[in-house]
Amino acid sequence: VIMVDKIITLPIIIKRTDDSDYPYFIKIPDIDGMTEGKDITDAKNMATDYIGTYSLVHDLPKSNTTLPKDIDKNDITTLVTVNIS
Repeated sequence: VIMVDKIITLPIIIKRTDDSDYPYFIKIPDIDGMTEGKDITDAKNMATDYIGTYSLVHDLPKSNTTLPKDIDKNDITTLVTVNIS
């Protein structure tokens, strides 16, 4: 039996905050998720981990590659891809 990886892509929004320990706040709109990161790379990794953990107990929506448009001009929007197999 050949196993096929289940991969999902979702948009995230990264917002800089005044928190000195975790200055990046991440929103994952498609699953109403939130997490924090120490820098941009950590923020993306935390979002990936959040989505993977979320998938263990909840159904995920279909992949979404549309970046949110109604964000603050200083926010960063990007996509994260997660192998949830």
